[in-house]
Amino acid sequence: MASTYSFATAVFGGTAPVVCAYLIKVTHLLTAPAFYILTTGWLAAPVAYSIYLTKRDQIHCPSNSTKLPLTYLVTPEPPGGKPLADFIVHLERALKAGIRLVQLRAKTVTASQYAWLAEQVLTCCRRHNARLLLNVPTDVTQALQADGVHLTSTRLMACTSRPLPPGLLVSAACHDTYQVQHANRIGVNLLTISPVLPTATHTTAEPLGWPRFRELVALTSIPVYALGGMSVDTLAEARDAGAHGIAAIRALWGGAVEKS
Repeated sequence: MASTYSFATAVFGGTAPVVCAYLIKVTHLLTAPAFYILTTGWLAAPVAYSIYLTKRDQIHCPSNSTKLPLTYLVTPEPPGGKPLADFIVHLERALKAGIRLVQLRAKTVTASQYAWLAEQVLTCCRRHNARLLLNVPTDVTQALQADGVHLTSTRLMACTSRPLPPGLLVSAACHDTYQVQHANRIGVNLLTISPVLPTATHTTAEPLGWPRFRELVALTSIPVYALGGMSVDTLAEARDAGAHGIAAIRALWGGAVEKS
């Protein structure tokens, strides 16, 4: 698995080439602490360079990060006693505000209600070019043709290999070192690490705090979303701590989105 980044200019041997599109492509191989650089466009033939890093934070280049938005909406549970159509109206508002990655979390509805809800949510997401992950067993995710699955920490630790084919996204919830390391082993696409700060949705959970969050992020090259007490106001702090972005329920359900 690798991440490819392109730059317009660079200097090699004291010579600066003219600015051109995609002059240099840098690929980070997650299995080695190195970046392989392929130059194009200004040399007669491509030339490969290797840069070995001595510090992890010299270049932050997480896998798939350029393909993922900075904000990750986890839906609240559909309120009991209210029409599920109201839930769709609220989701539509969040999508119009710019949400492009959604996790449908609806554990209190019946199987038939979930099937209807997932179909409606998927239709909304397709209309706004957003991706939908389902917080359900993987066979349900594939049957409903969603973009991927979100694994709870319990389901994550029960997996002995990646549960979906490469074309689908696998998100995983992590709270400690062992879970992050296991996510690395099975090859998920993105992580949530939580709870970073105190949150009203999990009042009994002990917050990790930013120092511990940094330690957990340092264990992986997988894009990490900070979860727990997050909002667009904490996005910059989360990214300073090594996160790709933030995940949230209430703060993003209300429609406040950092454009990415």
